[in-house]
Amino acid sequence: LDGARLGPAQVLMTNVDSAQTAFLFNGAWSPTWKGNPQTDIPTAVRVNLRLTDMGVIDQLFLTSGEGR
Repeated sequence: LDGARLGPAQVLMTNVDSAQTAFLFNGAWSPTWKGNPQTDIPTAVRVNLRLTDMGVIDQLFLTSGEGR
């Protein structure tokens, strides 16, 4: 984002069985987001992880979306 050179790839989390994302836009959840400069960003982003040793972790991130 800031133009700095990328470093080597790093493992952020191990033992992840599955990962899903969803995007809240116009009051509806969608598994994909195809934004562009002319559209607002989603109101929220949900990240659902299923971990081998911890089970399900469901995170919801609110954004400043749907309002410029």
